[in-house]
Amino acid sequence: DNFGGIQYQPRTPETPEEEEHSIELDTDDEGEGEVVVPTVVSGWNMMQYLAHETHREYFRSIVARFSNDPWRKEQNLRSKITPDTEAITSELLLDHKRKLLSTRFASSLTRMVGEILKDNNTNQFPILPGSHLSLNNPALEFIKAVLEVLKLDGECEHEVLVLRKSLLSQIGVEEYSSEVAWRNPCASFVLPHVFCSECHEARDLNLCVLPLEDENGDIKVRETLNHGNNCVCVNIPNPLPSNS
Repeated sequence: DNFGGIQYQPRTPETPEEEEHSIELDTDDEGEGEVVVPTVVSGWNMMQYLAHETHREYFRSIVARFSNDPWRKEQNLRSKITPDTEAITSELLLDHKRKLLSTRFASSLTRMVGEILKDNNTNQFPILPGSHLSLNNPALEFIKAVLEVLKLDGECEHEVLVLRKSLLSQIGVEEYSSEVAWRNPCASFVLPHVFCSECHEARDLNLCVLPLEDENGDIKVRETLNHGNNCVCVNIPNPLPSNS
């Protein structure tokens, strides 16, 4: 229910950079190949439970950069790789990720947290399907959510811990306080084996997970509840039977 990264998707490149990194797959019988383009995928359901849309935009921005920037650096390094420089390339990529966290991300997150602290009108958290926690500190919940994603890269553990200490100090929360531990703000209620009469597949359906967003923050169809409370199939935009 929470995931993200770079995914090659079948679509038309929209920028020169996308054109450069797109891949044409094997041609079909008519001699035409499908073009796939690297795309930032954002499936972070946890983001929806932050206190304000501005906080969600901050989260979206940081996490997208954490996926995109290292990927672009890796593509650049691999374009120059030789058998003799492969190990050096891996070290350069790791160094890039660590510097990204300790400099650019540290600066950006400090500014974002400062903006959240200044805004006294964003203390109300949304009540969404699955809401089960009593949340009352928008800045803390933002920090916890972002760091929960950043720490997924085990190679940058030290940088994330330093960032964590700095941001918690900024909002006056003790580093080892019990409230610092992240808990998923979305409970789970899974309806098993929901059958789609159109594609003839059955899937488990988590009724508490909100629909996916694309890289622009627009809602995408998924096997979950949409804003109209209708269940839709993951394969095709077909409503699933409400009496499943």
